[in-house]
Amino acid sequence: MNLFRQHLLNEGVREDYIVMLNLENRRNKRLRNPDALLEWIDSKIVEYSCAHPEKTFEEALDQYMTYGGLPMVCLEPDVREKEAYLKGLFEKTYLTDIQERYHIRGSDVMGELIDVVASGIGGLTNPTKIENTFKTVKGIGVGKNTIKQYLEILEESFLVRKAYAMM
Repeated sequence: MNLFRQHLLNEGVREDYIVMLNLENRRNKRLRNPDALLEWIDSKIVEYSCAHPEKTFEEALDQYMTYGGLPMVCLEPDVREKEAYLKGLFEKTYLTDIQERYHIRGSDVMGELIDVVASGIGGLTNPTKIENTFKTVKGIGVGKNTIKQYLEILEESFLVRKAYAMM
């Protein structure tokens, strides 16, 4: 826990923005109950609702969970502007960074792959299935080895996470 805390501090996160909780500590035993833990978490999330006193806590939390806590997004009242800002940030910052770091030539394929994976959340998928989606839906020929490599890159970049089916 201290290692991650130190990482956050090194990344510039203010000390008072870091919330730590050790659920193995007997003093926190009651927080192992999901309802008690949620109540405790709600008591810690005050920053966003303080920035928007006109909203109820539930509205502020919903906005935070939908759009995140970036200052430009929090302060923007127009939903379309929020979405445009986040889309631009994603495309210009994250995708460009990934493409430069991993020397990826076809930027369209990476963006399309993210769209395909995001549209299939909750469903089972694999590189072969995604390859077929590229061929039939997108009209793009991309090999399953390329798709597998790109998925690994997205996982290393913390944009996706592999989930295993429980049998």
